[in-house]
Amino acid sequence: PGPRAGPLWQVDLLGVAPAARQGGLGRRLLAASLAAGVARGAAAARTLIAIDNLASQALFFACGFRPDGPPHHLFSAMTGRLPAARPELIPIPVETLTYRGVWLEAFPEGVPTAGPLPRTRLSFLVKEADGAGRRAAAAGGFRSLGRYQVWRRRLAGNDLVPARQVC
Repeated sequence: PGPRAGPLWQVDLLGVAPAARQGGLGRRLLAASLAAGVARGAAAARTLIAIDNLASQALFFACGFRPDGPPHHLFSAMTGRLPAARPELIPIPVETLTYRGVWLEAFPEGVPTAGPLPRTRLSFLVKEADGAGRRAAAAGGFRSLGRYQVWRRRLAGNDLVPARQVC
């Protein structure tokens, strides 16, 4: 449902403490995040939601996100090398409140990485149907953190949600 070209706004680690749920705080946080993406010129927003996290799925759906592609397994490990079966992965440094490491993003054109990476936490997705990719990740010392779905929405000219309605 989202464009593949143009700046992408990644919504990551959005959470509300259990005692504060059901009061609209999650929607306000998501709206603020999407508004920041729009202000920075993002064409689309993307998030990753655990398959069993129905509350997050409902919130993101209400704010115009839709599932994008098949489910994936999220793999992660402390390492300094890329999984051999995935040479198309591009390292992107990430630092959040609870995670510091490198996200490995797959690009369809298969741009290779140059040189070894410092020892850090590497995380990447493997499509659920890609049994060989999942086995290669496990053989390389990466462990699955669970099943996830990528969700996406356009931030400008959205045919599902008007551009003026962020969330």
